[in-house]
Amino acid sequence: MPEPAVLLVKTAGLPAVIPQALWRCLHRCLEAKRQALVFVPDTRWVAPLTEALVGQGIQAAGVHASATDRLATVAAFRAGRVAVLVTTSILERGVTIPRCGVIVLAAERAQFPASALVQMAGRAGRAKASPDDPVWYLAGHFTWAIAKALHEIRTMNRRGQR
Repeated sequence: MPEPAVLLVKTAGLPAVIPQALWRCLHRCLEAKRQALVFVPDTRWVAPLTEALVGQGIQAAGVHASATDRLATVAAFRAGRVAVLVTTSILERGVTIPRCGVIVLAAERAQFPASALVQMAGRAGRAKASPDDPVWYLAGHFTWAIAKALHEIRTMNRRGQR
């Protein structure tokens, strides 16, 4: 599993003010011909963030548990018709997309316990063709949950190498 990079960014004002770090992470994914999953802590962030991405010419869609079109949206992402999928933690398990980077926005939020952070990071690097998919935790500050998630991922990776 790819080890997440932790980028400390201002998360106050999200989703209205999008950190430059998010744009840089997305551009790294897209330039490398990867899709990207952007996890957000609140369903109210999905639409504004998706609209901001589309406004910048990025082929993006958003999905959360109560979205009526969630199955079609996820299917479009799986099929490669959507480059960036903004989502809540509903996609933290069971999704394998080759060549897909993962960005967890506001990773310091209580909605993202260590177990969820590990599962979200686990969406990257699952396909044999792309074990080096990037993962970023964008956070306002470092938290115990982030530290614990990083420790668990490192431990799993060491066990996997044996």
